[in-house]
Amino acid sequence: MLRTISDPPSGYVLKRFATELAIIITCALAQLRTPWGFGRALAILAVFSSLSSMVLAVSYREHPTTRALNYWDEAVGFLAIGIVAHWLT
Repeated sequence: MLRTISDPPSGYVLKRFATELAIIITCALAQLRTPWGFGRALAILAVFSSLSSMVLAVSYREHPTTRALNYWDEAVGFLAIGIVAHWLT
């Protein structure tokens, strides 16, 4: 099943994801001079954001196979960012 990103709920999810990603990157940049650095901070923050998105998806009883984007898609996106950041550090 293909996801549609042109409908209003999906657009809202994309804006929410972009805003949350900007906040995570800003917080990870603040960790640049620490011993663990930017990459590890980004990986940890992204995985925690993924977990919080999963909790919200379960609490709102969202289905992972709907046509519109939802918290499950957001969780997968953050998890992918966290895994890639972990591999690169």
